[in-house]
Amino acid sequence: MTSITNERCPEQQPDITESQVEDEIVLFDPRVDAAHILNPTAALVWWLCDGTKKPTQIVEEVGKLIDDPPDSLDDDVRGTINEFVSLNLVRWR
Repeated sequence: MTSITNERCPEQQPDITESQVEDEIVLFDPRVDAAHILNPTAALVWWLCDGTKKPTQIVEEVGKLIDDPPDSLDDDVRGTINEFVSLNLVRWR
């Protein structure tokens, strides 16, 4: 498993589809026929994995969007990015 680095940017895999179902975001990976349900914070992380932001920038943006100090979010946001990588939903650029 590739560990998080502050030098590279996570980017969504191009073949993942996204749908909104009520208050949740559902990602579908056709390569493995799997769906992943994201809570609101994980959805923010997903949307910020656009290949232009480093993990520290994603942590800062999530903090601004949910009005929470980035220090308190760092482990959760990085954990979410790591989970996306392990599920092959995002790749490193």
